[in-house]
Amino acid sequence: MEAPDLGRNFTVDWDEALNDERAWDEIIDSLDAQVSIPKRLVLPCGMEAWRDSARSAGMQTILETAPDQREMDWETLGQKMSQRPFGKYCVSSDGEIPAEIEGEILERFESLTNKALDVAGQRLRGDNGPGTENNDALKFLTWQFRRCPRDVATWLIDCIEASGEPHPFVQHQASWVLVYQGLGRIVGDQEDEARAMRLLLKSDIEDWTWNRQSASTAFMLSRSDTAPSHLGRGDVERLARRTIADFKRNIGGEYTMFHYAPFLLAGLIRWRRVNPRALVTGSDPLAGELLEIIERTEKDLNERRRANANFQRRRSKFLPILQDLKSELAGEGSNPDLLLDIYGASGG
Repeated sequence: MEAPDLGRNFTVDWDEALNDERAWDEIIDSLDAQVSIPKRLVLPCGMEAWRDSARSAGMQTILETAPDQREMDWETLGQKMSQRPFGKYCVSSDGEIPAEIEGEILERFESLTNKALDVAGQRLRGDNGPGTENNDALKFLTWQFRRCPRDVATWLIDCIEASGEPHPFVQHQASWVLVYQGLGRIVGDQEDEARAMRLLLKSDIEDWTWNRQSASTAFMLSRSDTAPSHLGRGDVERLARRTIADFKRNIGGEYTMFHYAPFLLAGLIRWRRVNPRALVTGSDPLAGELLEIIERTEKDLNERRRANANFQRRRSKFLPILQDLKSELAGEGSNPDLLLDIYGASGG
């Protein structure tokens, strides 16, 4: 038996074969169980971000005065929400907050969220008012992950859908990073998720920007158990080509634009929730192409002898991740925290 696409030949001796009496479904299920699938990424929350530190006030302290202020410092609030002391945010990526946050503090946080929603809504409508001159209130909302009010996901999807037309949220090109990554962070409703994925997939994937469309798609595929179900085989092949391109653009460079390429690859492997035998090296040619680009990247990282300190730090973080990705492509992944490790290596 010849398998040119896999570069392998097989010899089968039917006379020596053993008959398996199991039903086909049982045989297939037994094979599926042997193939690993990266565990869904959940970014944890913790009290560290709510308490004061030696460097800044915690969210709890900020909330003690925030409701009394007419003009909120949305920039500082957004920065506080995006900080990750000891690896934990104010709000988890599933939208949970620490159990210790309750009563008046929780009420104040919800009141602040409503204020931010009102400011972002005014900006969207073109109304003037405190905070409407920029997207800081919107940023504060998107760093609430799935706790963010659903209206915001609708606004961001509409914004992307109207790409090419003037939009209040996009005053300059850098605003698109917040729009795309913000959507990837907050989308939780399955209807919104399906709409967002359809919108991304019908765009020109070949022209995606690494920290916009690639990042948003990687966020959804890695954090949601339902997002992979919106992909067909053709979508997986197109996204794999995008992933390979995102890897290639970093080879020979400083890997400052590499953050979301491993994410997208690991997210694609999670399509095994739909097809358990997909993207397995030795049986899926596409997996072989992904393995090849990983090995090229490893070679480049290892052979850069005169590297600066920043490059060396990136190299030390990404090389173990590339090894884990190769194991996942083989269907033999053993690192349950792979996606969390990728997130940490990218700097969050």
